[in-house]
Amino acid sequence: MSCSHPELSDTRVLITGAAARIGKTTAQHLADCGADVAIHYRSSEEPARRLRDELNDQGITCEILQADLTDVDELSDLVARADDAIGPINALVNNAAIWRDTPFGDVTHSQWDALFDTNLRAPFFLTQQFANRAADRPGACVVNLVDVFGKRPLVGYSAYGMSKAALWYMTEVLAAELAPHIRVNGIAPGTVLLNEDHDADMADELDERIPMGLTGGPEDVAETVAFLIGGPSYITGEVIAVDGARRHIAD
Repeated sequence: MSCSHPELSDTRVLITGAAARIGKTTAQHLADCGADVAIHYRSSEEPARRLRDELNDQGITCEILQADLTDVDELSDLVARADDAIGPINALVNNAAIWRDTPFGDVTHSQWDALFDTNLRAPFFLTQQFANRAADRPGACVVNLVDVFGKRPLVGYSAYGMSKAALWYMTEVLAAELAPHIRVNGIAPGTVLLNEDHDADMADELDERIPMGLTGGPEDVAETVAFLIGGPSYITGEVIAVDGARRHIAD
């Protein structure tokens, strides 16, 4: 994937959940644009190491950082560790998340805690750490991975959707609170990465629901992250939907 943001050569970014899927594609794309990258992972050590080695071979400064984002102690110094690993970071991408079907009558306390600890509490306190350290760093910004279903109810996923709705609000309110020193934006993906249990017929059915006529891909999110980090400095408090306009039609 080619890069349209060569100015990211002055960027040092921490990406959570970056060993696989959308986080991995985002790390690769930002590196292609010249950014140095700190890759956070929870349990995918070998994929994280392979990605680090790949980016190092490109001449990119890249290190991996392990942490369980639901553990307050492990979360508490992650931004400082990223600073030590690759130099003072000026961009934070809160990508790590969990997706879980949560039919209302069956939601448990442990499911609720896991969703909100990962999808909301971790981004909030990582952004707090970042803001305390990076307010004077040129181009300081945060990008949160939200979800189109943070604003559009999805039956059977109430707790998940609520965690993403709160992250959407957090994006907007912290953009105001941290201005003018730090920009805070978000991306709300639609269907950009199919689950492993989706067969060809299910994929075709999904395509038919999307006005663009096809599902997207992780690269669509990665390119939008690069735009928000390296693009116009007057954009803050914005959540960009990357969903082929699916949010505008009824399923």
